[in-house]
Amino acid sequence: MKPQKPSTSPYLSKSLYIKGLQCHKALWLHKYQSELKDDVSGSQQASFDSGTDAGILAQELFPGGVEVPYDGLTQSEQIIRTQDLIAGGTTTIYEATFSFDNTFVKVDILHKDKNGWELYEVKASTGLKEVYLNDIAV
Repeated sequence: MKPQKPSTSPYLSKSLYIKGLQCHKALWLHKYQSELKDDVSGSQQASFDSGTDAGILAQELFPGGVEVPYDGLTQSEQIIRTQDLIAGGTTTIYEATFSFDNTFVKVDILHKDKNGWELYEVKASTGLKEVYLNDIAV
């Protein structure tokens, strides 16, 4: 099997960076041999769904925000949409999207208050895990 070239889109996403911290081989396989990855199991899908539910619940803490959807927009369009919302005075953005140094990032909640912008990352967990610190650091 011939290795695939890296995508021309941002080289890393926040989730891929975290994947690479946890397992270098998993990151390499995802980037160069993605056809070899396993199908999502039922328990993995339930975990993903739980995280989505937690994110939706957290949005209720900052009602009236505007979401930057993942589906239906390219990564570039998501970034431009975020920039337009910020420039237009939107104070709460769900799934705000940025790219820096070829790293693509979506943040759960970006909220502006009297002291400036605050970033909130939501996790469906009962405790702090070290991987969360890396996640927020990106």
